[in-house]
Amino acid sequence: MMDSDYSDKKGVSVLMDLFEMKGIRKLVMSPGSRNAPLLFSFSRNPAFEKYVIADERSAGFFALGLALASGEAVGLVCTSGTAMLNYAPAVAEAFYRGIPLVAVTADRPAEWIDQDEGQTIRQEGAMAGFVKSYCSLRAEFDTSASAWYANRRLNEVLNHALMPRRGPVHINMSFCEPLYGISSGYSGKERTITLVRERQELPEEVWDMLVRRFLEAPRVMIVAGFYPPDKDVSVALRDICKFPHTVLFAESLSNIRTDTGICTVDRVLAVAGEDESLYPELLISFGGSLISRMLKTFLRRAKPAEHWGIDERFPAPDTFCALTHHICTGASGFWKEFAGRLKDKAPESLSPEGVSYAGSWQKIKRKAYLLHRTFMADAGWSDLKAFEVILRHIPHDAALHAANSTPVRYLQLFEHAHYAGGEWSNRGTNGIEGATSTAMGFSEVYSGTTLLITGDLSFMYDSNALWMPYVNGRIRVIVMRNGGGGIFRFIPGPDSLKELETCFETPLEVPVREMAGAYGWRYMKAASAEELETVLPSFFASGDRAVLLEVETPRFENAPVLKSYFTYISGESYPVNR
Repeated sequence: MMDSDYSDKKGVSVLMDLFEMKGIRKLVMSPGSRNAPLLFSFSRNPAFEKYVIADERSAGFFALGLALASGEAVGLVCTSGTAMLNYAPAVAEAFYRGIPLVAVTADRPAEWIDQDEGQTIRQEGAMAGFVKSYCSLRAEFDTSASAWYANRRLNEVLNHALMPRRGPVHINMSFCEPLYGISSGYSGKERTITLVRERQELPEEVWDMLVRRFLEAPRVMIVAGFYPPDKDVSVALRDICKFPHTVLFAESLSNIRTDTGICTVDRVLAVAGEDESLYPELLISFGGSLISRMLKTFLRRAKPAEHWGIDERFPAPDTFCALTHHICTGASGFWKEFAGRLKDKAPESLSPEGVSYAGSWQKIKRKAYLLHRTFMADAGWSDLKAFEVILRHIPHDAALHAANSTPVRYLQLFEHAHYAGGEWSNRGTNGIEGATSTAMGFSEVYSGTTLLITGDLSFMYDSNALWMPYVNGRIRVIVMRNGGGGIFRFIPGPDSLKELETCFETPLEVPVREMAGAYGWRYMKAASAEELETVLPSFFASGDRAVLLEVETPRFENAPVLKSYFTYISGESYPVNR
């Protein structure tokens, strides 16, 4: 393809060349006028996979899903004005999860900002608080020095997105009119500054110290927050947890499943109560933020003597108010190496409680399981019962996405399979927006079934995702029709306020059937456990259309059932009404 097919704005050619050479091949673009040079140039370049989505907020989360499924950086392109601000939720989510999004926002020249020009706001640095790097450039170069500067800054910003820990960056490019000119004479590949990093390895004396401390500690607890599927990590932790003084708490989003690990975090902690003999002496954590508030409270109360945080971020978060060692490296390499160094070792001078530490947790885990099974055997129709039924039917090839706030929490109350596509949720910022768009982006890359379980409020909040042009037959969405923000009827505080319904729960009537029909989705519905058991096999059956399943549960029963569940599990009393 000739250079003359592209925009005459030299900055566009520089950006395209660097994107291609740095492996950024997927772009999600939104229509506009100020970004026209970017739109038609990238569209004509066969090196890129292009997606065009009108709503910038949906586009941002769609790009997030593409990046999650592919493991690659994904570009975003939008016009000037408030279009850029609609990227903010997805970019913030990417920042707190280490996901490389490259937001390219078109702008008017600086001299026209605040001069009553249309679609013009102060864009420079607008996302500075949640991007790794930022630059603002003119798309036209007047001198060789300005061309060199643009090349250097774009290289620097893109390298920031790609280097550990990866994350989002923002490129703001201003365009003068005319916007639709064609290139004449610009040629040649741009200089790329390749990032060559020394392999991060801990010194031998540090490894020796870590192994010694681990073996000497009487009680060790490993805590895993959200983390992408990684077989090496799972294998390493399985071996490490063979030590009798070591227990693993792995949240469902950690994508770690071991025979002895605890993934039903809240129900196990509900049984454990406040037994101080269960407090760890050494805490080792990795992954992202935790879903379980109970686990955070337990560990803050425990005040472990040592806490090692394995985290590429600097500084590392001190979530449990006990951080003593920040191990600034990738978790995958760390656990693989650590497990190898512990091979054929044995704990030293274990106290009686240390010898039985893992065993004590396993007894509690077993008790929690039996209590759970007894309760669920005759639990009434509710969100809790619906999740039990759903999790029995999800195919093993699925990628499971859970929206905030209650769906992702219900998942952790049940043992369930390790799904080939992993378990995901937007827990970087915990917002309810963007869940459907994220799952849609993921399904564009993932070849198996992509399942999203979402609440009705979150579903409505991201309903623009339903009419984007990238809806395939592998996407399945379950909408829990429970009457709004049901979590506010469960957590202490809002449930006692007279403003519960008007200001917190915000009940609504969601036209799920009508929305499915309007956008060409296949529609199903279940309003009881029996109906759900009947419909799920058809729901998951392969086909060429996306399928939306509405699961209607009793709005005023869900919170009492869940409260009764925890009351029963914790042994406080046997519930009268389930």
